[in-house]
Amino acid sequence: MVRSKMKNCMGQENKKMLRDLSSIIFGARMSIQMAKDEIKEICTENENLEVKDHYIGNETASALSDVEMEDDGLDEIYGEHEIQECECQEETNFSQYFQHCDKDHNKYISIDEFSLEHLPKALSDSIFYDYIKFIADLTVRVDVKMTSPRRPEVWQRTKNVKYPSYDLRGKTNLRTGTGIVSLIYRFTNGIRNSGGRYEKKHTKCWCRKCQHSEIPSSMWWEFDVDTASHVVFDETEADNTSVLLFYDRKESQNVIVDTVTFKYSEVCNYNDRCYLQCVTCDESLGKKLDTVWKQFHRKFSTTALTNYINSTRVLENFMFIVSHPHGSPKMISIGQWKDKIHKTSGQFQFTYTASTCRGSSGACVVCLGYTGLLSHLTHRGTRTNLRLNHSGTGHFLKYKV
Repeated sequence: MVRSKMKNCMGQENKKMLRDLSSIIFGARMSIQMAKDEIKEICTENENLEVKDHYIGNETASALSDVEMEDDGLDEIYGEHEIQECECQEETNFSQYFQHCDKDHNKYISIDEFSLEHLPKALSDSIFYDYIKFIADLTVRVDVKMTSPRRPEVWQRTKNVKYPSYDLRGKTNLRTGTGIVSLIYRFTNGIRNSGGRYEKKHTKCWCRKCQHSEIPSSMWWEFDVDTASHVVFDETEADNTSVLLFYDRKESQNVIVDTVTFKYSEVCNYNDRCYLQCVTCDESLGKKLDTVWKQFHRKFSTTALTNYINSTRVLENFMFIVSHPHGSPKMISIGQWKDKIHKTSGQFQFTYTASTCRGSSGACVVCLGYTGLLSHLTHRGTRTNLRLNHSGTGHFLKYKV
């Protein structure tokens, strides 16, 4: 009798839970529909914009777009890469590449000149200004002094679209691109500052200097750099790569990290991303980079600020890039994204108007409304026939509007 009553009681509780769950799901669907309706009302006041659905994993989210289109041909996907290929292994005169470039350089904004006045009126606030400045601080120049013999002749999934730097295979000509610091940790005697041992693999610094020292440093910093896989293709190229940090102006002191390892890359399904790991025991550099990263993360990783950065101001179609055009000090480029091209489930490629040149390949591309703390888009190249630049593909997160 007692067992029977318990079963009845449990059955009633389960039914109540199901009813409550159904009510929650219904309410969530209504909230999503209301949000879509609100966005449609906004769009009716902006004739140049329309509501489009884009896929994020198995979910569908509402987004504002100039154009959302399917893959429109191989030439339109790949265009021309923007690696700066030099004639020798050590380049001292990058200005010559500016002189021989026919792209418009007048729209580049130097780090020192950048101000609120460069932002659209709807976006000219200190928070968004600081966000761009932090992205600039984390941007690095990527110098590659060896081209892998394993570079393919053509892009994956194509028959005749030439892969960048294929003709340089096995050569030691310098090639430069751009990347961004995406993570940093400090280690002391093999213990990471955030807790946990480093697999007991390293108890001392493993930078090139310490590898040949009788007294290697017991404290070091490891940081990740994201760039394009057509900039750094594999382990061979990573072993011959260095990164130049805080190169904001010609007078900047060269801050070079030359111990770089290859973590992994994404070169399938239209992806074009490479992940590198760098190490340094330079205390001043490590502390400076660690401070910048922590301040950036502390200020912009909260849900409220992330939603603020990715709010309804997507109506502006605003985007920006920070890169090292022609290997020069970093420059900020501001423009609008034009096309959002659906490649595969949850992945899109963007075209945009922000200025880029050779040396910009691999730079972080930030399209307002389609990024989190750091964008998943990297600059791939230019489309000369359309006078537009384009990214590789990237996944996008869902934000409240």
